[in-house]
Amino acid sequence: MVTAILLVEKALPNSITSFHDLLSNELPKTSGKWSFELKIYLNNKYSKPDNFNVQQVPNKYLVTLTTSYLPNKTISMINNTKAIMTSSYLSSNDEIDHFEKGCCNSTSLDPFDFIISNKFQNLWNLKQSIRGEGGNSYEITVNNLNINDPNIIQSLPKELIEEVNNTYDTFRIRTANCSLHGSFKGFLIEIEYIDKEEAKDKTSDYNEIQQFHIKINKIKELIKQYKFPNGKLCYNVLNEDKLDYISDLVQQYSEALQF
Repeated sequence: MVTAILLVEKALPNSITSFHDLLSNELPKTSGKWSFELKIYLNNKYSKPDNFNVQQVPNKYLVTLTTSYLPNKTISMINNTKAIMTSSYLSSNDEIDHFEKGCCNSTSLDPFDFIISNKFQNLWNLKQSIRGEGGNSYEITVNNLNINDPNIIQSLPKELIEEVNNTYDTFRIRTANCSLHGSFKGFLIEIEYIDKEEAKDKTSDYNEIQQFHIKINKIKELIKQYKFPNGKLCYNVLNEDKLDYISDLVQQYSEALQF
């Protein structure tokens, strides 16, 4: 999956309503309400050990992200370089396999951000807690989202470009009002490109990085074609050599919600 975050900081109530009306006109599949919380911690400089290696990069920032659509899970990122997902409950064999490969070697009844705030407060100080509430989820399928990035067009055969352009694309769009200390800070739109089984066959001829850029280009075309509100679009990834949906998601939230 490929995601992008669009933050509209100066959104007005009528513009938010207009955007929901725009999506409703596409007769989307609705997925109910959702919410999120992003916490940003600063490292306590006095917690640095005496034998600290000056060549070692200090841990300055720790970000945690929890969402209602990933229940019982906390995504954490440190210094915008490394991320893990921890869970207080393993519900499927796929998740168990994911954790056994190194994301987490044990579980706790307490969320990871709760542990940081209550057991590691001498190491990390909470700087900001940003909430997204009153969110709606939509799923829409559109066509005629053509690739227009010259770099992508030059790197792929013409036949493959035509095939990708003629594909119906499905997106999951989540919206939420963001607040910091109770004050409204912006209107957040999370856009997720949903992979289809038939699309996987068509994209087997090019690598993962090319697939990523094609899907980001499709997201940009969706924003342009449907006249999304103007805002800050964040789609950077944590590691271009090893794309990971979970790690990239927390990176994009962290980039978008820097107030």
